[in-house]
Amino acid sequence: MRCYDYFFGFVILSHVQCDISLRALSKLYFPSSYGDGTPIFEADGPMGAEQLAYDNTTKIIYTVGGAGFLHFVDISNPNEAKLIGHTDVGMETIDLSFCGGYIAVVARAKFANMRSKVLIYERYNAEKDNVTKVNEIEVGFQSSSYIQFLSNCQTILVSNEGEAGKSSNGTFFDPEGSVSIIRFSTKDLSGNFTNTEIGFTQYNSRWNEFVAKGVRYVFRNSTFSQDLEPEFMAINSDETIAYVSLQENNAIAVLNISANAIEGIHGLGRKDWSKSRFDASDKDGGINMQPWAVYGLYQPDNIRLMQFKGEDYIVTANEGDKKSYKMDDDGIDWSESTRAKKIAKDLDGSRGEAFREAMTDDKKLGRLTVSSIDGKNGTNKYKDIYTYGGRSFSIFKMVDLSLIYDSDDNIEQQHANSSLYGRLFNCDNYEASKTPVETFDKRSDNAGPDTESAEVATVGDTVYIFIGNERTSSIMIYSVSGDSIEPKFEGIHRAGGQETKYDMLYSQRNTGDLDPEGLKFVQASESPNGKPLLLVVGSQSSTLSVYEVEFFSSVPTSPPTCPPLGDRSTPTSRSSCLNQLNLILMVSMVATLTFSFVGK
Repeated sequence: MRCYDYFFGFVILSHVQCDISLRALSKLYFPSSYGDGTPIFEADGPMGAEQLAYDNTTKIIYTVGGAGFLHFVDISNPNEAKLIGHTDVGMETIDLSFCGGYIAVVARAKFANMRSKVLIYERYNAEKDNVTKVNEIEVGFQSSSYIQFLSNCQTILVSNEGEAGKSSNGTFFDPEGSVSIIRFSTKDLSGNFTNTEIGFTQYNSRWNEFVAKGVRYVFRNSTFSQDLEPEFMAINSDETIAYVSLQENNAIAVLNISANAIEGIHGLGRKDWSKSRFDASDKDGGINMQPWAVYGLYQPDNIRLMQFKGEDYIVTANEGDKKSYKMDDDGIDWSESTRAKKIAKDLDGSRGEAFREAMTDDKKLGRLTVSSIDGKNGTNKYKDIYTYGGRSFSIFKMVDLSLIYDSDDNIEQQHANSSLYGRLFNCDNYEASKTPVETFDKRSDNAGPDTESAEVATVGDTVYIFIGNERTSSIMIYSVSGDSIEPKFEGIHRAGGQETKYDMLYSQRNTGDLDPEGLKFVQASESPNGKPLLLVVGSQSSTLSVYEVEFFSSVPTSPPTCPPLGDRSTPTSRSSCLNQLNLILMVSMVATLTFSFVGK
């Protein structure tokens, strides 16, 4: 069921029906540096927080970000989250995981030819007022935003993205993408371990086969295995197989954990936008969603396990991404993307003049960011046009990676329809001198809302899917229940001001969760207040928000009919009815003041 718009006052309540809401309990801003020991807060500085892990025994949250600090936050009182300490990791920290009293942090080296590290810390010790590092393990190159303990707390999986960049001698270097499996012999993680790195070099001679099946081989000056870039993983319920997202390659690799082997790479296909609608321009004067005869590459960022009726599925946040290198940062200049209008002259003649004209019109397709390497025919003309991301989330059946569901245009459409957030449609998440509403429609020519993060939770018989959108800084909530796996839209949550400049919002501590990259659902049984929580890290705002997830019984959608004045057939019938109406009206007024999201 959904949370609908409502009205109150002298008009009878039309309907209020809302099953789930997010109620803000507390919020923290993290410093981007500490200078001489004093916290320094910068609105657009290094990321003070990007991902989080939660220790349900001590009720402490650990966060890391690009600034290189591991922070400790006490939420034993979730209404007053307290930053109780930090340690300087000394490297760019990307992700972390907690299990069995230990924190595993993955840290990325400065240069592309230097290996990343996994640092193992004992949980926060109040007497020492710090954490103690007990192990340091070298893994692959340019590790990405994924490290995860298995449930035995002795096995750790790490994705090593192998992202290209500048080497320590200043030249371009593209390392191998890989996955590391670290196995400890006991539950004492200061002790012995094995470290296995699993790459893709065995597939280099078969790249044509995989490209034919939809796997993208983007930068052809590198080998196929160097071009593959592992990011997130979804691990099946019995922890035997890990599914590894290869975002830029629009694919998922299958890792057999016990065999230490990549068993396959599966292309994710393409999204036909002629059968749906999206806003393709930031110069069309507003919201203008319509079908276009172009394809979208799903290219998921975050992926998550979802269990429904005894089967495993993968939920993907279809952000989209492109490879681009710059001389100053990476050692070469190269990009795979371009504006649609720049390749209009090279369209295949079969596309017709009307489509060519749309590709040259900035109010139509001309501004759309598209691939310059995909969709060409044998004569090097563009038969198909590809844009980045699905502006959606999808559900794939885990056993065969078949697409079961895609949210289509729902994320953009729900923002467009929202009375609260319509002015933030495809906005940007930070421009210091502008207000959020002044960036309205700015990202339509790129990937729209930039759907990048996901969290999945089961409460009773219902599965809830939380989807984070980077640019709109909003969180969508969907539910799956009954016999159908098709999610139902529940609502949108978007904290923070809309009409104040971003730099002032930061000073006022009213940014909201800009770029909600880290999402963690805490079950009521593991929560400090006995209520389910959603923990949210905004990486652009360097914030941690603690939300209580509230579930409501539905209020009747139609008010009772009251007897007319003077009706004496049942002495209490009219007063009883009016009391019911007053109760509904009070619920409406309270909902207006306290509900955190409203959807249509």
